Amino acid sequence: MNPAERFNSDGIFIPARNSRLRSGNKTGFRGVTRNYQTGKYRATLTFRGKRIYLGEYGRLEDAVAARRIGEDRYFKLYLEKARGK
Repeated sequence: MNPAERFNSDGIFIPARNSRLRSGNKTGFRGVTRNYQTGKYRATLTFRGKRIYLGEYGRLEDAVAARRIGEDRYFKLYLEKARGK
């Protein structure tokens, strides 16, 4: 197995899932941003190179919950496969 295959699982780059947040992140959560025009929080994730919109929420906690549900839905299988489960 070459090094690239060890970190990629069906187009998912596993180390990116565990990397630090960007320095410009103002919410403190990966994939959750603030829409300053509406005052709401937007949850998104990128899966196989495509941006997936998970919704816009009035409360930060709701956007974070939507992001976590999206991670479970899209990434759980690949993360378990990478960990050898």
